[in-house]
Order: sequence, then structure tokens, then C-alpha cells
Amino acid sequence: SPPHLLQLADGRALLSYSYRDHTKEPSGIRALISDDGGEHWSEVIRVTPQPIVKPYDDLGYPATLQLADGSLFTAYYMHAEEDPYPSILYTKWQI
Repeated sequence: SPPHLLQLADGRALLSYSYRDHTKEPSGIRALISDDGGEHWSEVIRVTPQPIVKPYDDLGYPATLQLADGSLFTAYYMHAEEDPYPSILYTKWQI
């Protein structure tokens, strides 16, 4: 799905994206960080709370912004628990 790229206040790049291949590990929103302009990337950061109850293939389009306190706010769409329709959800998190 479309990734979202953000330059953090400290100059690093943050890439948020959706991971939909639940055959290997749980689906969810993930992030990577680069401190060298995208040449190298960090280990995967799981943004969505784990575990996701069932395998979701219909999730994604994350957008992340950095708040004044330095924390991160990522909005995305996904089915919320047993809801048959997708919802707009968010996770507030820190690196």
C-alpha cells in the first residue's frame, strides 16, 4: 500500500507503511527509520498494537506526524475488532 515518508524534527526519515502478508507474521502498520537519507533503514517497528485478533488484509494508507512533545501519531484504516466495516484508527507512539 502507499507508504508515508516524514522527516522527523531531528532530521531522520520515518517511513510508515502497511504490512498485509499475514502468512508470515501478523498484519499491521509498520515503520522504518533512516538516519542517512534513506541509504540504510532500521529494524521494523510495529506501530499497531499487537496482537491483531485475526489476519487482516484490508488495512493501510498510514499517515504519520510528529507532535510537539516528540511523540508520533499514525492514522490508518483497519477493521476495529469485530466491526464488519473498516474504521479510521490511530496509534500514538514513541520511538
